[in-house]
Amino acid sequence: MIKQLFYLFLLLYQLVLAQEQNQSELKVRNFPIPIFTNSNLSLIILGSAWDTSPKLGDEISVMDYDENIVGISHVLLGHNGMPIWGDNPKTDVKDGLATGEKFKIIHWDSKKDEYRVFTDLKFQKGTNSYVKDGLSIIASLGESKKIV
Repeated sequence: MIKQLFYLFLLLYQLVLAQEQNQSELKVRNFPIPIFTNSNLSLIILGSAWDTSPKLGDEISVMDYDENIVGISHVLLGHNGMPIWGDNPKTDVKDGLATGEKFKIIHWDSKKDEYRVFTDLKFQKGTNSYVKDGLSIIASLGESKKIV
């Protein structure tokens, strides 16, 4: 009985340790964390939307045209999703996208340590304008430009 409890303890310990390691790997490090305003648009980027697929370890952010970060995500294999935060009208500071405001996608390539911006987005559903509680699915990101 003691031997079985010992093995159970080791198994649980390894599971907890593995979860902690995975969580630290999924933290976005190259973009600031946006303000959570309790008003968001759900954005999905299809895996087929990329001309060159991103790699695990890469990061994606969504910016307004004043270069405020309004959404971030760590790249996963396949489709990627994230919330895009809207502006909180109860604050004096612009802390998210205003209704109807357009956004752009920024991709950080971890291997090359470079940032690329996508503005010519094609949508399967929705648009590149913010809609509270909306859903947009990007079918194609189009050409990117390197940010210097």
